[in-house]
Amino acid sequence: MADKRKQGALESEVLGCLWDRPDGLTSQQLLSMLGEEVKLTTVLTVLARLQEKGQVTKSPGSGRSFIFSAVTTREQHTAQQLLNLM
Repeated sequence: MADKRKQGALESEVLGCLWDRPDGLTSQQLLSMLGEEVKLTTVLTVLARLQEKGQVTKSPGSGRSFIFSAVTTREQHTAQQLLNLM
Protein backbone atom coordinates (compact mmCIF):
# COMPACT_ATOMS: atom_id res chain seq x y z
CA MET A 1 0.00 0.00 0.00
CA ALA A 2 1.32 3.45 -0.94
CA ASP A 3 2.10 5.93 1.81
CA LYS A 4 -0.56 8.63 2.06
CA ARG A 5 0.44 12.21 2.73
CA LYS A 6 -0.87 13.82 5.89
CA GLN A 7 -3.48 16.50 5.37
CA GLY A 8 -1.74 19.71 4.34
CA ALA A 9 1.52 17.97 3.45
CA LEU A 10 0.95 18.35 -0.29
CA GLU A 11 0.15 22.04 0.20
CA SER A 12 3.44 22.41 2.04
CA GLU A 13 5.30 20.60 -0.74
CA VAL A 14 3.74 22.82 -3.40
CA LEU A 15 4.60 25.96 -1.43
CA GLY A 16 8.15 24.64 -0.97
CA CYS A 17 8.53 24.24 -4.73
CA LEU A 18 7.17 27.74 -5.32
CA TRP A 19 9.48 29.23 -2.69
CA ASP A 20 12.43 27.55 -4.39
CA ARG A 21 11.43 29.18 -7.70
CA PRO A 22 10.44 32.80 -6.95
CA ASP A 23 9.74 33.51 -10.64
CA GLY A 24 6.87 31.03 -10.47
CA LEU A 25 6.02 27.65 -11.97
CA THR A 26 3.36 26.18 -14.21
CA SER A 27 1.21 23.32 -12.97
CA GLN A 28 3.15 20.96 -15.28
CA GLN A 29 6.47 22.08 -13.79
CA LEU A 30 5.09 21.54 -10.29
CA LEU A 31 3.83 18.11 -11.30
CA SER A 32 7.28 17.06 -12.47
CA MET A 33 8.87 18.35 -9.26
CA LEU A 34 6.38 16.54 -6.99
CA GLY A 35 6.80 13.09 -8.52
CA GLU A 36 4.84 10.44 -10.33
CA GLU A 37 2.37 9.53 -7.58
CA VAL A 38 0.61 12.92 -7.85
CA LYS A 39 -1.93 13.60 -10.61
CA LEU A 40 -2.29 16.92 -12.44
CA THR A 41 -5.86 17.35 -11.19
CA THR A 42 -4.59 17.03 -7.61
CA VAL A 43 -1.93 19.69 -8.22
CA LEU A 44 -4.54 22.01 -9.73
CA THR A 45 -6.86 21.44 -6.76
CA VAL A 46 -4.09 22.21 -4.27
CA LEU A 47 -3.15 25.36 -6.22
CA ALA A 48 -6.79 26.50 -6.23
CA ARG A 49 -7.04 25.97 -2.46
CA LEU A 50 -3.80 27.85 -1.84
CA GLN A 51 -5.06 30.65 -4.05
CA GLU A 52 -8.32 30.81 -2.05
CA LYS A 53 -6.24 31.06 1.14
CA GLY A 54 -4.27 33.96 -0.36
CA GLN A 55 -0.97 32.08 -0.37
CA VAL A 56 -0.57 31.72 -4.14
CA THR A 57 -1.17 34.01 -7.09
CA LYS A 58 -1.95 32.97 -10.66
CA SER A 59 -0.92 34.99 -13.71
CA PRO A 60 -1.13 34.23 -17.44
CA GLY A 61 1.82 32.37 -18.90
CA SER A 62 2.64 31.42 -22.46
CA GLY A 63 -0.16 29.86 -24.47
CA ARG A 64 -2.89 28.48 -22.25
CA SER A 65 -0.67 27.97 -19.20
CA PHE A 66 -0.65 29.92 -15.96
CA ILE A 67 2.29 30.82 -13.75
CA PHE A 68 1.75 30.22 -10.03
CA SER A 69 3.81 32.12 -7.46
CA ALA A 70 3.93 32.19 -3.67
CA VAL A 71 2.65 35.41 -2.13
CA THR A 72 5.15 35.37 0.75
CA THR A 73 8.64 34.05 1.21
CA ARG A 74 9.35 30.93 3.24
CA GLU A 75 10.66 33.12 6.07
CA GLN A 76 7.58 35.37 6.09
CA HIS A 77 5.30 32.33 6.12
CA THR A 78 7.20 30.75 9.01
CA ALA A 79 7.13 34.00 11.00
CA GLN A 80 3.37 34.31 10.46
CA GLN A 81 2.82 30.70 11.55
CA LEU A 82 4.77 31.38 14.76
CA LEU A 83 2.78 34.54 15.44
CA ASN A 84 -0.46 32.61 14.92
CA LEU A 85 0.62 30.10 17.56
CA MET A 86 1.22 32.84 20.11
